[in-house]
Amino acid sequence: QAGIPIGDPVVTDINGRFRMANIPVGDTAITALKDGFELLRKTTTVVAVVTIDLELQPTPQIEVSPSAAFFGDVQVGSVGEIDVKIANTGAAAFTISDLTLNADAMSEGYAIGRQPTLPVTLMPESEVVVRLLYKPQAVEGNRGELTIESDIEDAPVSRVALVGNGVPQPVPQIVASDTHVTFGKALVGSSRMQSIVLHNTGTANLTISDLDFAPEGSADFT
Repeated sequence: QAGIPIGDPVVTDINGRFRMANIPVGDTAITALKDGFELLRKTTTVVAVVTIDLELQPTPQIEVSPSAAFFGDVQVGSVGEIDVKIANTGAAAFTISDLTLNADAMSEGYAIGRQPTLPVTLMPESEVVVRLLYKPQAVEGNRGELTIESDIEDAPVSRVALVGNGVPQPVPQIVASDTHVTFGKALVGSSRMQSIVLHNTGTANLTISDLDFAPEGSADFT
């Protein structure tokens, strides 16, 4: 009853019966819960001893984890992966009929990499896994959304936000300390030496595979 505490909740016995004592006379709402979820609410008028029959309908409960997929920084040309679990934590089965990405997600490089064959029915305490892929096409932040459609009456559509950030692909960059070298005059039979330092100013390792002269085979330089 509104504003009238009746003590601790009552738990049914093995036969499904319960007894509540010392309830004041008046309209009283009886609420049945399982694992914290309200299954049924019924109102009756208490005058003396009242018998109430509650017929509880088992209900499904969808739980999506994570509720938002954060891919973080992913290099352009690379692929990020996140597994999304869809679980049934309720007391009745439900069916997933469709899994879709919105237009923004597809244009921003998101895709579904692995999914169950649809439609798929989840029994209580069972789950399926959907693998989401993110392949950024440019250096920028990207957002999208995964939609999960089911036959759950109270929650037929569940959504997962997709968030990722495209970052540059590491590349090497070669820079020489001098772009030309002047040896000046040298006596025939003698030699002069000049040094050039090669720097890698990029963001990836640089491999030098060969050093050669142009035109090829210039005999006077070594």
